[in-house]
Amino acid sequence: MDRLPTIPGSPPSALINHKGCPFKERCQHYKPECSASMPAFLPISQQQAIACHVAGQQTVTPLFNQPTTQLA
Repeated sequence: MDRLPTIPGSPPSALINHKGCPFKERCQHYKPECSASMPAFLPISQQQAIACHVAGQQTVTPLFNQPTTQLA
């Protein structure tokens, strides 16, 4: 079985109400708006949603070593 890729760093505490995206310190696609507000959930399929300020704005390389893809 293949191991899932990890995001460097430690996850934020669930006990603290953080401002902005909880992944902002660890995300390779960070933008200033990530610190200002939590991104809205955008559906990407009937069973999945993504919460990311960058989703739909740029092409990114996923963590799973797949070809570059457009988010959302």
